[in-house]
Amino acid sequence: MSKVLQKQIAFWLSAFSLHIFLGSVSAISAGAHSEVDADADEKQLQKLNAGLKRKATDIRLLQKRSKLLLEMERPQQAIEDCNTILKVEPNNAQALSDMAWAKNQQGKFSEALTYCANALKKNPKYFKAFYNRATAHAGLKQFPEAIKAYCQYIAFKPDDAEAYDERAHCYGHLQQYDKVIEDCTLAIKYDPENAHSYMQRGHARSVLEQYDPAIADLKKAIELDPKSAWAYKGLGWVYGAREQYAKSIEYYDLAIKNDPNFGEAFASRGYSKIETKDFKGAIADTTRAIELDPNDGFPYGCRGYAKKNLHDYKGAEADFSKALKINPESVWALVNRSHVRFAQGNLMGGLEDFADGHRLQKKESSKLLKQSADQMFGKEAKSAKGFVDSLFKDLK
Repeated sequence: MSKVLQKQIAFWLSAFSLHIFLGSVSAISAGAHSEVDADADEKQLQKLNAGLKRKATDIRLLQKRSKLLLEMERPQQAIEDCNTILKVEPNNAQALSDMAWAKNQQGKFSEALTYCANALKKNPKYFKAFYNRATAHAGLKQFPEAIKAYCQYIAFKPDDAEAYDERAHCYGHLQQYDKVIEDCTLAIKYDPENAHSYMQRGHARSVLEQYDPAIADLKKAIELDPKSAWAYKGLGWVYGAREQYAKSIEYYDLAIKNDPNFGEAFASRGYSKIETKDFKGAIADTTRAIELDPNDGFPYGCRGYAKKNLHDYKGAEADFSKALKINPESVWALVNRSHVRFAQGNLMGGLEDFADGHRLQKKESSKLLKQSADQMFGKEAKSAKGFVDSLFKDLK
């Protein structure tokens, strides 16, 4: 595989890796409390239930219980408590903010924003509402707005590690990886045992090709959380970027061992298997990744490349076409679909893919396409190769 082609795949893989990783931040963070403190939470809940049996409208106890229920991820029960509070105290900013928290847990982010606005209208200094507002904006993929709200919250709570970690998540979606690193570093400052921040910083550093610091961060994350499938996957990606594919496969194996339904790890392991020329293994892994997430283009592209190398051109073309349907601007998929179209005798279809790739990314694609022409036509088809050469001149 050419160095230029490797660069195209690596760029796709890095963007894919960080995007999926950052998209999971809230879900990973949310699970930690319930696993560690479940028994203590249940005991505390029983005490609060007993107190409220004696006085059902005790605002102080209702506020404590609604907060606990939200920490236990029981939003509907928390909403019931908040409604009881608001009937008695309609201007209670905490109850309004907790309603927003509950709506966020239910995925009703627009409703959460309304409750946050009402909470801050009643009490502009009730800073927890800024945090819930930030969460809602992030849920709606409104990342600049989420960052603004996190900044407002942090102005009140400058030592909250989780807020820095979550703001880093938003910076990651905006591809501001230096800021991801800055915020994760602050999160670690205030919570040195925060495995998630080490992992998130490691992923950001890997995208910036800071591989040694990335490895250190990801290994620290595993030290703090030995079952972290995401950290193992991150190490797999770093070693793959360094072209140490056997080692990368070992780490993807560990990621999958800790999470057997980790589609992104299957897809990434499939890519590494392509590099070791285990094309059948790559097809098995990417097929499993597609089963787990049929809307991701990356495993289709990898599977198509593996099929191409096994001379299953029809199957490869179908996979590259699917990858392009999901990501229409993938030069890599266009180039490889052109290969398999040429191999099947579809000269015009292959030339159309060449031309589309050139228009999408002239500088990189021209290198890829010229190399592809050399590779595909060879000595016995000089006239076709000459036609492609003239096509490039026309397109420049």
